[in-house]
Amino acid sequence: MNKARTCWVLVALAIVMTANADLEAVEIASEDLSDFDLLLVELGEKSTGQFKSRLGLCIQAKTGVNQGAHLWACKKSSRKQLFDYNHGANRIVKQGFCLDSESLDVEGSLVKMTACDDSNTQWWTYDAYSGQIRNSRGFCVSAAESNAGKLSIMKCAEENLDMQFDFKATQTEKKSGGKSSDSRKPIDCVVGEWSPYTPCTHTCGGGLKKRTRVVIQTPKYGGLRCSHLMQTLTCGTNPCPTASPCQVTEWSDFSVCSVSCGGGKQTRTRTVVKLEAPGGVGCPLLSEDRICNTHGCNPATIKTRAAAAADQAEKVVKSAIREVDAYTLAAEKCNS
Repeated sequence: MNKARTCWVLVALAIVMTANADLEAVEIASEDLSDFDLLLVELGEKSTGQFKSRLGLCIQAKTGVNQGAHLWACKKSSRKQLFDYNHGANRIVKQGFCLDSESLDVEGSLVKMTACDDSNTQWWTYDAYSGQIRNSRGFCVSAAESNAGKLSIMKCAEENLDMQFDFKATQTEKKSGGKSSDSRKPIDCVVGEWSPYTPCTHTCGGGLKKRTRVVIQTPKYGGLRCSHLMQTLTCGTNPCPTASPCQVTEWSDFSVCSVSCGGGKQTRTRTVVKLEAPGGVGCPLLSEDRICNTHGCNPATIKTRAAAAADQAEKVVKSAIREVDAYTLAAEKCNS
């Protein structure tokens, strides 16, 4: 890289890193891109890549607070289309700004670039197999034509091409006179087998499960970088049961009063139609009593009741005597 070009690139990089300005403000010729990429790598910027929709366009966004993200014709020389996907932190980053959504679970909420923080609206997982970029609630980044290509979150659908992206990593390699400055043979990244998926975070209402794999061989000397090391899938999407209360019938009519005078009792009842669901309110009382016929009884009635009670008592005593006699007789037969 000659001195003039180096100076020019350093000035452009300083503008980006100090003012968080969009790099497009400084025109970068396509033939200078490899040198520029190399300089960023030498200064510690992570490797970058493009999220290309399977419909053919690339995600593009300016850097800065609340800068909208949308689809645009893919162009490798456009720094607005280069993003860093941080697998460990689940962040999609660009020059200190993160992909962020206005909401976690409201369909149609726009996705923008904003200053990186610990907000869960900046949490994303990318699944290279399905091509989906999901947030922590399992909603997917979408760029429907009906929304003018602006990124928003929608409920994930595997067959929806608006939600499918491929992450194309940009390879950067130091060159000198058109030849690699390192003559050693490139060593590509090697990763292990996928682990089993973790248990779902929720059994209903929507959860997440993930699996991981580890790096066995790190890339060296310009070898291919490692592909993603974690996959996340939605699970437990069945609706959670509502905590419904116990359901009972209406009250029955009160029964006939137990006595005609002197104070009696009436009862009414109701029955269970459906027991409560877990967490719901339990069943209420199923019977209810009230006092009735509290007026006094005349002497004749009292005498009649007393006689009836005595007769009933006599019947009970006689019945008990008969049972005792029968038991005694049976015992004597057994002993003889």
